[in-house]
Amino acid sequence: MAGFRQLAPVHVDIAMVAHPAVTLFVDLSEGSGIVHDSDGGRARGSTVAGLVPGDLRLGGRPAGRIECLQIRLSPPLAVAVLGAAADLSGTVVSLEDIWGRDAERTEGRLRAAGTW
Repeated sequence: MAGFRQLAPVHVDIAMVAHPAVTLFVDLSEGSGIVHDSDGGRARGSTVAGLVPGDLRLGGRPAGRIECLQIRLSPPLAVAVLGAAADLSGTVVSLEDIWGRDAERTEGRLRAAGTW
C-alpha cells in the first residue's frame, strides 16, 4: 500500500510502475478527482487496474489537493476481495463498478480518517 498527496492545485502526471498485482486506487482528492489512463481505457476517480494494464498513468488538475491510496492485491487476494471482478486483465475500471455503493462509503470513511 502507498499513499500519494499533492497539495498544490497544479497538473499532475505520474507514470505508474508495472506490478504483478491487481491495484486499487482509492481517490480521496477534492474537486474533480484524478484520471487514470491506460492502454485498456480511461477512468476518473477511484479505480481498479487489472493485471497487465499496459502503460498506466495517473494525472489531472484538481481544484484542490490530490490524495490517493494505492493498494496492490496479489491475484489470490484479489479474488477473495473482488470476487469474479478480479479478472480485469489489461483494463482499468471504476471502483464503483466493482463495489457499488460500498466504494463511495469507503472513500468517505477514509476522507474522514485523521490518517491513513
